[in-house]
Amino acid sequence: IGPRAGFDDDIMYPHRIRLQLEAALGHPNALVGSNVVRIPENSTHRYTDWANSLTEEQLYLDRFKEVTLLMPTWFIKKDDFLASGMFQEQPCEDLLFLYAHVSRGGKLFKVPEPLTVYRYHEQALTQRKSGFGAIPRKLLLKHRTAAFEKQVLPGWGRFSIWSCGRDGKEFFKNTCPETQQKVVCFADVDPAKVGKDYFHVPLQLRVPIVHVMEVVPPVIILVASNRDNGFQEKFAQWRAKWPDAQEGVDYWHFC
Repeated sequence: IGPRAGFDDDIMYPHRIRLQLEAALGHPNALVGSNVVRIPENSTHRYTDWANSLTEEQLYLDRFKEVTLLMPTWFIKKDDFLASGMFQEQPCEDLLFLYAHVSRGGKLFKVPEPLTVYRYHEQALTQRKSGFGAIPRKLLLKHRTAAFEKQVLPGWGRFSIWSCGRDGKEFFKNTCPETQQKVVCFADVDPAKVGKDYFHVPLQLRVPIVHVMEVVPPVIILVASNRDNGFQEKFAQWRAKWPDAQEGVDYWHFC
């Protein structure tokens, strides 16, 4: 069956290796993870609950939001680990490895039950608070943007950015000039922004800001979808207007 590598500096259940090996044999070239139990209980609960709830399809669709397979649960064929560049000793190494693995055609799979007890450390570099943590938010967004630009945008022509807030603007600034010139518009619900332009000084480029109900696919959505912020209602209205739009094809959630 060839050598395989497992990652675990926490506590693994006795049957973890067996179940993940079975999963790996059934899903060649896959980075295999699992659900986790977090200790202390309820530490980083929002991130943990989100990761544990992901379906196999969402492991791909949500990968630009965060790492969809928690690193302490990883199990991978050694050849695939080496081919994806191994770990680079830098912040976000798990995120960067997952992107490199998918970029070269690697698969993602999860055993949908807890196989690892994931220990929370107050000083851990990768600790998350509300989804992020000691790693600077802007650095995470920079890496996520670069991966999206490489893995998704080549299949799009001109596109729109849903949100002219902090993350929408940061996403735009982190793309290359060629990509910036493909942006049709920003979309927002804030009446103080809608109808105006976003002016990008380096390119002397004006990008109109329209209401979200006017935005046409393809679109990248940079509004948190799991918060009580009114987004779900607006998104449902937009989906009703574009019933054939497909997630992962015509639109992507980035936050």
